[in-house]
Amino acid sequence: MYRLVCTQFLNFDKNELDDLGRFRHDVFIKQLKWDLNITSSEEGIETDEFDTESARYVIAYNDNDKIVGCARLIPTYSPYLLSDVFPYLCESDLPRDIATWEISRYAAYGHELESLPFDIFKFAMQLAGMHGVKHLVAVTTVAIERYFLRRGVILHRMGKVNRKGKDKLIALSFPVEQFDDDDFLNVIEAKGGLFFYRALPVSENFHLS
Repeated sequence: MYRLVCTQFLNFDKNELDDLGRFRHDVFIKQLKWDLNITSSEEGIETDEFDTESARYVIAYNDNDKIVGCARLIPTYSPYLLSDVFPYLCESDLPRDIATWEISRYAAYGHELESLPFDIFKFAMQLAGMHGVKHLVAVTTVAIERYFLRRGVILHRMGKVNRKGKDKLIALSFPVEQFDDDDFLNVIEAKGGLFFYRALPVSENFHLS
């Protein structure tokens, strides 16, 4: 089984935050070799200037309580990646309102469930919808855009494709309401940390990404 949880930055203890930072370092630094502005002073832990009290995190754990996926959600009235680092990807006014959140640091790695990357995304969308959010925005690659389109996700380009190194970057907007009718999000606790849970069965077909 896998479980998806969501919590706010302020409700992490140091061990949990370090585990997430190590997972992100393994994915974004070691595997993808992204050139990131790391704010952590500890070796092998990736954090940045957007890991603040405004952020919420979706984290996927396997049966051994090992992190195998994550995503970060930030309201656009706070500093966020598209606005502060990649504003040139957006050809219209950058969103800054309570109805728009950004999804970033989205990844699934070392897992055995083929649907997990999409499950994390859908979980994040439904979670945002529960808070009155109408759109998620993201800085991503054309390859990830194709991944979503193959799965029937409704999305809109916010500007033109820009190349950065080997990647073709694009800013996308996703209407949150497209997953309103899916019976997917299971709430088992709704205290100050906004802790949610979803158990996922292990697929018989092993797939790593």
